[in-house]
Amino acid sequence: GDVAFSYTVGTCNLLPISLKNFTGYKNAEKNVLKWITATETNNQYFDIERSIDGISFEKIATVKGNGNTTSETSYSYVDNLSEQKIFYYRLKQVDNNGNVTLSNIVILYAKQNNLDVMIYPNPAKNKINIQYPENIKNHQIRLFNMFGQVMLETVANTVDVSNLPLGVYIVNIETERGTINQKIIKQ
Repeated sequence: GDVAFSYTVGTCNLLPISLKNFTGYKNAEKNVLKWITATETNNQYFDIERSIDGISFEKIATVKGNGNTTSETSYSYVDNLSEQKIFYYRLKQVDNNGNVTLSNIVILYAKQNNLDVMIYPNPAKNKINIQYPENIKNHQIRLFNMFGQVMLETVANTVDVSNLPLGVYIVNIETERGTINQKIIKQ
């Protein structure tokens, strides 16, 4: 039969799948999600989970996995949506033993009201500055890591990121005129 490869990450976590990528894009009124596995071991299924706040996720669909394979496998799922401003998606992969692995988070949002918000410097070391057009009064700033966890929340225009681990973050700004999401890199 097939030879199953298992990859060790850190301290001996055997990952049932090796996920090459998980991406998404908008297509008219639909969100299209695509992901590719390099290998699969005992992969029973993927739950597609969706969130509107990036914190609490709910399952919207299940896609059957390929069991055991050492060749690349592509999957996709189309979410027909309502007029929600922003959606967060992640994959919850479940193997035959009930072990769960969560993917990175894909963030797709509705058309932005042209909000000229500048976030600088990017890459950032100690702090980022956020500059708004005059007509924006209220705003709430959240910084998400790539697992969709909120790392900090503030309403200040200067955000101290010196304590954050190095990596990529999503700056999520809710204003009365719409939502902005921008990737920043902490070096």
